[in-house]
Amino acid sequence: MNIIPSIFNQNQVNYTLIGGNVEAGKKCLPVTCILLNSHASSYRSEIFENLLSLNFERIISVEESSPMFNTDQLSHQFPQVRFMMVQDSVTTGDKINIAVAESATPFVLVLHSDLCAQKFKLNSSQLKALLKLDCFCVVPKLNNVDGNVIPVKFAPDLRKSVFEVIPELSFKDGDETLYSAEWCGLYNRQRFIRTGGFDYTITSPYWQKLDLFMRSWLWGQRTIISSYLDFTFSQEYESNEITADLSYLRFYLKNLMPVYKENGAVIPKLSFFPFNLRNKCGFTESLSQFNDARRWVSENGSCFTTDAASLVQNWNSIGE
Repeated sequence: MNIIPSIFNQNQVNYTLIGGNVEAGKKCLPVTCILLNSHASSYRSEIFENLLSLNFERIISVEESSPMFNTDQLSHQFPQVRFMMVQDSVTTGDKINIAVAESATPFVLVLHSDLCAQKFKLNSSQLKALLKLDCFCVVPKLNNVDGNVIPVKFAPDLRKSVFEVIPELSFKDGDETLYSAEWCGLYNRQRFIRTGGFDYTITSPYWQKLDLFMRSWLWGQRTIISSYLDFTFSQEYESNEITADLSYLRFYLKNLMPVYKENGAVIPKLSFFPFNLRNKCGFTESLSQFNDARRWVSENGSCFTTDAASLVQNWNSIGE
C-alpha cells in the first residue's frame, strides 16, 4: 500500500476535460456541481437540464469510460458543462479530489447522476441559506426509488472498546452526522482542501469516505443534515460493502490511534504492540504501516482538536 498522502490531491492521475467554455451569468451561485455519472444514467439530457436550471457557476460531469455515452455530442448540446474523463482506474474519492481541484468556487455540491433525473426540491434562496452555514459539509436527505428514506444520520460509538457507526433513520434539520452516506453533499471547498481531501491509498469506498469525514471531525469541523437538499434515487439504492481489510487498518491508524495532547495529537510508540497483535499483516508490514501513520500524525498533529475517544464521549452534546 502506498504511503499516506501529505498534501491534497497528491495522486497523479491522467484525465481530460472537454467543454465548459461558456461562462455562467453574473447572478450565478458560487457553487460548482460535481456530478458523478454512472452507466445506469439513462436520462442524460434531463439531468443536465435540471442542473443548469439551478444556475451553478460551474458543472463538472465526472464520466465513466463507456461507449454508451457520446460525450462530444453532449458537450455541444450543453456547452456550459465541463466533462471530465479519467483515463486511469482510480477511486471515487480520487475523482472528487480532481474535480474539486478544477473548481474555482467557494463551495462544491457533489451529486450522483442517479439522484438528478427528477426535478429538485431546491431553489436559489434555499441554496443561498445553505451557503451561510459554518460547516465542512451539508448532507442531503436521501430517498430510495420506492420513496423510503435512506439513513443519512450516523453516530460514532464504542462498544466493548470496538469502534462502530450507528445509523439512525430519524433526524432534524441541523442534526450532526459523522459522514455522508453516498459522497453527496455541499462541501466548503477550502476546508475540504485543508483537510486533505479523500485518501487515494484507501481503496474501500466505505472506509475512504469515513476516513475523510472522521478526520474533519477530529480537526474541528462539522457535518450536518439539511432537508433543503432532498434527492431520490432513480434506481434501487445499494449500500457499500463494509469489510475490515487493509483499508480499515489505514483508517484505524489515522483516526482511532491518535491521542490528543495539549498541543495536538500523537501516536504513542508503545501502541504498536497492541496494534500488531490485533491485525494479521505480519510484523514487518504492521511496523511499516504503523511508522507511516506516526509520520503522518506528526506532520498533522497540530490540526487535531480532539481524538476519537473524546469525540464519541461528547457526540451527543455537540451543537448544544
